[in-house]
Amino acid sequence: MKPSKKTLFFLFIPILFSCVEKKSQTTDQLLQKISVQVESKKAYSFQEIFEVVDVIPIKNSQNFPIARIKNIKIIEDKFWILTSKLVLIADLEGNLEKVIQSQGYGPLEYQKLSDIHWNPYLSLVEILDSDQGKIIRYDKNGVPKNEWKNKFLRLASSFYPQENNYWIYGGTFFDGEGARLVVVDNQNDKKLNTFFPLGDERNYLNVIEPNNFIAYNQDMLFFHSYNDTIYSIENDNLNPTYLLDFGPNKIPSELFSKDFKDIMEFGQELEKNGYIDLLGSIYFSEDKIFFRFFYEGKPISAVYSIKDKSTKIITNWKDEFGAGFGKLSSFLINMPIDSDGEFLYVSVDPYGIKSEAEKLKDNPSYDQFMLENLLIKNIIDQFDTYENPYILKLKVR
Repeated sequence: MKPSKKTLFFLFIPILFSCVEKKSQTTDQLLQKISVQVESKKAYSFQEIFEVVDVIPIKNSQNFPIARIKNIKIIEDKFWILTSKLVLIADLEGNLEKVIQSQGYGPLEYQKLSDIHWNPYLSLVEILDSDQGKIIRYDKNGVPKNEWKNKFLRLASSFYPQENNYWIYGGTFFDGEGARLVVVDNQNDKKLNTFFPLGDERNYLNVIEPNNFIAYNQDMLFFHSYNDTIYSIENDNLNPTYLLDFGPNKIPSELFSKDFKDIMEFGQELEKNGYIDLLGSIYFSEDKIFFRFFYEGKPISAVYSIKDKSTKIITNWKDEFGAGFGKLSSFLINMPIDSDGEFLYVSVDPYGIKSEAEKLKDNPSYDQFMLENLLIKNIIDQFDTYENPYILKLKVR
């Protein structure tokens, strides 16, 4: 049976829940409150929210099938494109220059790739192999140089290098010695600090979180599951910076003390009581914050303006040609993969686009829609020669 979209979100999309956690190890400071009034949701056109800057295929990648892009980083004017099994290096126009394909159990080999960062202190690219619990370091040309193993990297989902220290996050899966986030000295492998102790929710809220660290305005921000706060990392502290306020739709903290069979049962409880679910995919684009969540079993996108202190809550993408075409447009924003502080980058699956378009072929508005939506039309027209994901470069309006 094909999994539902919501099931896929449980497996792959980073989530936050608006539950207040203990902050005994964080620095208190004035939060910027982001009001998210779910009942004010409405339909917007795609063009009202986003400006399409570029659509980038990964050229000459047909010999390297990509099911899903997990993350990208722009390093030295190159795209480093992370999948679970491959790393592809391309120029900013998508011309493939190198493929790192080194699966194995030996030195400088990996099993499962989970996260990628540029380490400015070492001038090396670092890639996390969460299966073997190590970080492999590469020069800017993709040549492997060395690796660092640490027990806290085992089953970790993301990391952030900070001089001699590493911030390592693993949610409810990894060996954080009772905490979701640890800070480790890579010179002596010692644990320096822990944040966010695990409670009983670790028995049922097992969720993979691909990205927890967000670069913005020369700062590094952090968020994690089951928390309504976005933090800034300063020295050895986490400073609460943004509070996502869902009002009556936030998940009450006492709900986490209940016993649930699994994450699906937990999600059903949230939907039944009108609480938000699966908040995540948080990215900064200039003075905007883009994020997504589920409400009443449906995916919702939202954009917060830091300058205007206003939130647009997008229940669906409206289209003059009808709801089916609005749903087709939604496939352009389903998989955000990174932002560079100015632009938002999204992985676009041509299989999803083509499959949804096939359902609309008999609609009398189909041809006119395609004439007015050349981005989608070109993806469909090129499907026979290019099936890997596209990188969509967007500006949030």
